Amino acid sequence: MKMDVVSIGDLNIDLISQPLDDFPRREASTIIDYYVLMIGGCAANFAAATSTLGLSTGFMGLLGDDAMSDWLVGEMEKQGVKVMVERKENTTCGITLAFAFKSGERSYLATLGSNRELRLEHLDLQALEGVDHVHRSGYWWADHMIGQPTAEVLRTAKEYGAQTSLDIGWDYTGWGQGRVESVFLSLEYADVFFVNRDEVEKLTGISDPFRGAERLLERGPEMIALHLGKSGSAVVTESATVRSQPHDVEAVNPTGTGDVFNAAFVYGLQQGWDLQRVADFAVATAEVHIQRTDRSFPTIEKVRRFIREWS
Repeated sequence: MKMDVVSIGDLNIDLISQPLDDFPRREASTIIDYYVLMIGGCAANFAAATSTLGLSTGFMGLLGDDAMSDWLVGEMEKQGVKVMVERKENTTCGITLAFAFKSGERSYLATLGSNRELRLEHLDLQALEGVDHVHRSGYWWADHMIGQPTAEVLRTAKEYGAQTSLDIGWDYTGWGQGRVESVFLSLEYADVFFVNRDEVEKLTGISDPFRGAERLLERGPEMIALHLGKSGSAVVTESATVRSQPHDVEAVNPTGTGDVFNAAFVYGLQQGWDLQRVADFAVATAEVHIQRTDRSFPTIEKVRRFIREWS
């Protein structure tokens, strides 16, 4: 089956709290109404979201041989994703405890599990032939994929004729110079680079995200898609800057919203829309997702209804 999109990277268990006022104090118990157990990981969220929006989607990564990894495969398949993962013996999947707050912020406590062990040899890059778009995320969670291996994935995808995108996320080790340079190895082969204002500053030393995005364009991407949080989003290319304003919605659960934005952005590119429509659609889809109280990802029908309500 020809796939529209393949997402490569991390897949783990997410256990997400209801929105909290604050962390409980130490040596105290706090009762909340619910946790949500669902698939997690930047690359997995992206794959589930593109599939739910209507694109035929595959996922490549590495899982363990534990029961939780079995559950993750089943949940991804329920989302319509073609799961192409190797299983590593005597290894467990990653688990993230995600604490959501009523302010719209979030905090994570994570174990990387099998994601940390992902290597280039675990990926069947020949399966990328004929794929329209290849997305790489969960960059920092796989030590053996940082730098040249990720560049090789994106280079191979482009040789097969695919459009490519990269989302590195936040470097939890502190953005050492060597790790920053590792990102630049991949940008030559990334058509779209998804990044937020803090990541732009760490990569370029420039606090203004738009000036920083212009600097990143010099490294090779065709466009920089900026996550601007409560300020919406922007797309920066050599010829134009497009802004998309947010709507006033309640941030019930922000976990995975950036990945859903990325998925909707790629969906719009696949439809051949102009960048303004792509950015507006991505923001709207993220806003549908941030209001959810269950394990679902936005469908195209839900997003269209949301856009109609706000137009």
